[in-house]
Amino acid sequence: NNAFYCPEGDYVAWDNENFFPALWQEIGDLAVGMVLAHEWANGVQGRAGLPSAGDGPALQADCFTGSWVRAMVTGIPIALEDGTETIISLSAGDLDEAVAGFLLFADGEMSAADSAFARFDAFQRGFLSGAGECLAPSE
Repeated sequence: NNAFYCPEGDYVAWDNENFFPALWQEIGDLAVGMVLAHEWANGVQGRAGLPSAGDGPALQADCFTGSWVRAMVTGIPIALEDGTETIISLSAGDLDEAVAGFLLFADGEMSAADSAFARFDAFQRGFLSGAGECLAPSE
């Protein structure tokens, strides 16, 4: 895997030499952000004692990723090292990048089409309803 959450040490690591630059060029910045958000969603699941194996937890992490993107609709303030602040927000085409990311990273345990649709449905649940929806059973 080119990005992963490590429970021991509580951090996300990734390949910044090949994977992220290629992902950024092929799809765009939100594809990179979604990989990071998904790995941190795995961390949230671990911290909360939620199950982490199988399709259900993977879809829950996609839902949490959607809730993170939802927060960017209004902008997320980020403090910079120089004491200033910047706002992270969505730009035109970002949601297209999300769909492309799900198509590219469809889970190998399901058919590629089923995986992409299921993952995007979970992402959409989080995006439209927020993180609380991710804790509710999916229909």
